[in-house]
Amino acid sequence: MGYDVIDAQMKEFYRTMFKTGLLEKAMDEVDKTFQQFHVEKFFAVTFGRYIKNGLAGTGRAERIERLVAEMLEEKGQALTEENAAPYKAELEEQMKPTPENFKKWADAFMVGR
Repeated sequence: MGYDVIDAQMKEFYRTMFKTGLLEKAMDEVDKTFQQFHVEKFFAVTFGRYIKNGLAGTGRAERIERLVAEMLEEKGQALTEENAAPYKAELEEQMKPTPENFKKWADAFMVGR
């Protein structure tokens, strides 16, 4: 890609950015070759899907049941309500979609960025 192409792309990007004030609209004017991967956006979208699919409704219940069964099996304990109850309570607390959990996973995913 030559200088002329880059020059034209950047001019259109900034023209749209200053005209609309919208980064996403300006990015629509730029060839995909020039677009950057934004880890923050990727993490936020991925975490949102995780909350929707793994921390809510039947996805959450199924995940907790599976994890409890694995924990009890590792400890050689039978899968009973009595044995499972403490683990369920602990997992339910750990899996809450709180700002603290978001920050914890964001720090790990983005290496403290």
